[in-house]
Amino acid sequence: MGRDVTKAGIVAGTILAGLVLLPVLEEIAVVGVLFLVAVVSFALFVLVVLWHAARRHPMVGVLVGAWLVHRHDRRVRRAVDARSWPCPSPWAPPDPRTRSHW
Repeated sequence: MGRDVTKAGIVAGTILAGLVLLPVLEEIAVVGVLFLVAVVSFALFVLVVLWHAARRHPMVGVLVGAWLVHRHDRRVRRAVDARSWPCPSPWAPPDPRTRSHW
């Protein structure tokens, strides 16, 4: 009989603790969701304001142009380096003159 009383006490304590803690956990979850919504909304607002300011600022065009020129220069340099490499690439297509006819 002692085990049955202990099991019943554990079940009753669990239910009571759940009933007491459920409103607290629910309130914490609601506050967390509201905080997350507020942070996301504020971040979107800041991004919109910065985007609007950046689009109207004349320096943005200069920076984008400099980035594009740098990117083009880097690609050209990489292509020139690849062409001037002394040994042929092992992944190059085979020479058709030395290929087997079978």
